[in-house]
Amino acid sequence: MNICVLQAQIENEFIISASGGISALHYKSEVANASTGFGGSFGAGYVYFFNDRWGISTGIEAALYRADAQSDNLHVEYPIATPAGLQGNFFLRANYERFKETHSTILLQIPVMLQFQVPVTKKFGYSDTDLFYVAAGFKLAFPVSAKYNQSSTSVTTSGYSDYTEQTYERMPNHGFTAYESVKSSGSLDFGLAYMLAFECGMKWHTSGKNFLYTGIYSDYGLNNINKEDAHELLVYTASAPSEYRYNSFLQSQSGNQPLVDKVSLFAIGIKLKWSF
Repeated sequence: MNICVLQAQIENEFIISASGGISALHYKSEVANASTGFGGSFGAGYVYFFNDRWGISTGIEAALYRADAQSDNLHVEYPIATPAGLQGNFFLRANYERFKETHSTILLQIPVMLQFQVPVTKKFGYSDTDLFYVAAGFKLAFPVSAKYNQSSTSVTTSGYSDYTEQTYERMPNHGFTAYESVKSSGSLDFGLAYMLAFECGMKWHTSGKNFLYTGIYSDYGLNNINKEDAHELLVYTASAPSEYRYNSFLQSQSGNQPLVDKVSLFAIGIKLKWSF
């Protein structure tokens, strides 16, 4: 009997998994407060065991990562084309009231992890022994979709000329005015992500060669997934000055300084797996 169950324990496993917790696009900014978001993953995999203690696993997971940035007063400034009828080198100044931008992305993750497992106690042999497991390795993550939603109670714009040394306000024909309840949305351009991955927990023997894994996990992104060069948060067009284009906070700049340092992935939470 012991031999049979031991053999069952070292059977290679097909796995279905689900996880949830903090699942964030991680970044820092000097002009806004960044907050982590909640998400999770769902996937399937396979574990090949070399013996009753060691194995290697891989598979595929669909994972959701989220975050948001907020600022009560966000100010940006950058050079623009000189408006018609005015003189000098011009700078657009924009002040966002109660600025908020949320971000979300779905990625397909491919983990490759080394797994170690050991009985909690050998006192009763292997027939009814539950296992403690630890797994570590890395993941590749391919972005499937990435979106942002941006809102502000108001955006007030003005122009400054270095020729006249004047600030131009309340000139809607030149795009210098206040815009109320501004909203915009769009896509983000993210690249391949590389992550360190870790798991640990209990592996409960349910019946036959079936096991229920309950554990915690953490994924740590190693690289910047932001692909685009930083551009203006608010795009001014001289031919249509009142028709601004609003870009994502994650991929914008003020002057020559990006608004965020880099964007990486981070996740920590609870993971459940069913093996068969």
